Amino acid sequence: MVNRSARVSGAAGGGQIMISNDVVREIFTILPMDESETGLLASLDTQPPTDGNGNPTAAALHRLGVVIKEMGEFRLKGLEVPETLSLVYPKELTGRLKLETKNVTSNATTTRVQFSLERLRSLVLLAIRIEALASHRVFRPTAMMHRSYSIQSASGAAGSTDDIDPDIFMYANPEFLLPPIHGSATDAELLQVMDSLTLRISKALLIM
Repeated sequence: MVNRSARVSGAAGGGQIMISNDVVREIFTILPMDESETGLLASLDTQPPTDGNGNPTAAALHRLGVVIKEMGEFRLKGLEVPETLSLVYPKELTGRLKLETKNVTSNATTTRVQFSLERLRSLVLLAIRIEALASHRVFRPTAMMHRSYSIQSASGAAGSTDDIDPDIFMYANPEFLLPPIHGSATDAELLQVMDSLTLRISKALLIM
């Protein structure tokens, strides 16, 4: 039991209090709870016990105010069965819990990978260059072919002795090597293309 309590407490972050379903049920027996639109369970504003025989724990919890937010199932070290855990806050700190939830949602949105055709084309060119290197060649766009010949001719006229094997270069039009990608492609379709390119790069790196 001590080990279980320690694991439940350890699942909480800094400044948080994590409780198990057993503790939630105990709170329910002491305080009436109401579920709000945000999914929080908050103690109702009922009158605390006023007689001398009233439960002092119930009176203290009522004065404090209790807010409970279920966080889902957790697999805790040393425990075979997953535990459903909840965060518990004083009612005055309800805004903190809402702010944390908002930040998590915001971070999930901002960290989403944004696909674009330009980035995908850049990845395609990278894959082509690596595949060319794997075959001991250097990829160059077709537009650079005439420029290369012009430079070699000028070097020859100037009496240069540098010998460059023309077979070392692989000239091609990148547009012809791109996979068919249309502007209305969905993220799933772009992801499939990216997965294919990743496999091509991995195979080329194994050959090098």
